[in-house]
Formats: sequence, C-alpha cells, structure tokens
Amino acid sequence: MILFSNAKINIGLQIKGKRHDSYHNLESIFYPIPFYDLIEIQEADTDQFSQSGIEINPIDNLITKTVDLLRRDFDFPHIQLHLNKRIPLGSGLGGGSSNATAVLKGLNELFDLDIKTDKMLDYALTLGSDCPFFVENQVAYVSGRGENISPLNFTLKGKYLHLIYPGIHISTADAFSSMDRSISTHLDFTDTSNWQNFKNDFEFGAVESHTNIGILLSHLKKKGAIFASLSGSGSSIYGIYNEKPQLIDGLDNWILEL
Repeated sequence: MILFSNAKINIGLQIKGKRHDSYHNLESIFYPIPFYDLIEIQEADTDQFSQSGIEINPIDNLITKTVDLLRRDFDFPHIQLHLNKRIPLGSGLGGGSSNATAVLKGLNELFDLDIKTDKMLDYALTLGSDCPFFVENQVAYVSGRGENISPLNFTLKGKYLHLIYPGIHISTADAFSSMDRSISTHLDFTDTSNWQNFKNDFEFGAVESHTNIGILLSHLKKKGAIFASLSGSGSSIYGIYNEKPQLIDGLDNWILEL
C-alpha cells in the first residue's frame, strides 16, 4: 500500500490561552496543500521502519508511535514501513501529524480494523493536536486544542502557493516563548472574505528571532502575493498568488497550484 501524506498551511493562527491540560486553545484555518511525503506499508516477518529523503528519528517518531498505539487494541500482522520524507521538520506544515494520520487510516483499511470516524479522531488526538485535521483532510476552521474541526466552504482553487522553507527549525517551545502576547484582538476566522482576519500570532516572534523570515515575507508581498504568512509556529512561510510566481534560487522553495 502506498500512502500520499500531504502537508497543510495555517491561514491565520490565534492562540487563545493555556488549558488546564497544559495545551493551548487555538483558532485557525487549516488548508491541505499538494505537497507530499510518501509512505509504503507491506506485511513483513517483524515490524520494520526505513526511510529516505529528510532523516527523522528512526525509533521515536509519530509513525512508529501510531503502530504501537493501534497494537494495544488490535492484533494485525507485522509490517514494513518506508517513509520518503520531503516535508521539512519544524516547518509548521504538519508533516509528522500527516504521516501519523495517514498510517492510522492506512492500517485501518489494509487490515479491515473497522475503526469508525469518531474513534479515529480519538486516536489521532492522542498522537498530536494537528492529527485530527488529517482524518478528513479538508479545509476547516479548527479550534480548541485541535479537536474542534468545522469544514469550511472556502477554496483557493486556481491560485498558486509559493512555499518557502528557510532552513530554520523552530521548536514549539521556542515559538511560544517568543510569541507576541500583547495580541488580544478576536479575529473572525470564519469570515473568509477578509484577508485581514488571518493573522498568525507566532509571526512576530519568528521575524524578531530570525531576520531572514521577515525579509522573505516582504519579498513575497513585493512580488504580488495577495496574502503572505508564516505557517503554524513556523518556520515555513508562503505567499498566495493569482498568477504563477517565480522560484527563488538558493532556497528550498516550491510553487504549488492549488
């Protein structure tokens, strides 16, 4: 079985405060994008994990954690998993969460585990806050820790996404420590007619800590982006265009048609 595990961008992201469980409440629009890792699953004599492309921890990662989680409740054959990793780590694109949820759904299908959507969402939330979004994997307004997912009738079809990874890993802890905590305005993320609603609370800190991120955001806007932003807690940034933009030499960047 071959799985196509796609990334997402956040169109706006607001942190609403810390929860009693140590997580934070958020509000955002999650938008799936056509930028993929590939995962192959096949039966084997023992559980095995291999990888190519960008390296991840071969033992402690969300893919192996997903297999371990399902083995607690289900008896299914040993598997060989191979990950071809293209989505950068620490980029705010949800690659690890997407990988975990793709494997969760893939094992359910491959071995007829009959996991219904509600239970699938429970498993996904156990694995990570971004994981539930990838169960349905459609444009949605996301709130709470990430468990409240409301599909949106919103599309960027026909537009172009210029996605840039500046080669910086921003940990979630670092992102929260440098976030602009003076932001208190409530933004209506359900009003997709107004780009002013889509502000990312992490962008200020990312730009303050990493000058190049601010320079690249300015470049995207100067080149005609109708909207440019940090994705998630960073460090990837993107611009949305009506016309196809040009790649930037010397950087990891991609032009995607939405």
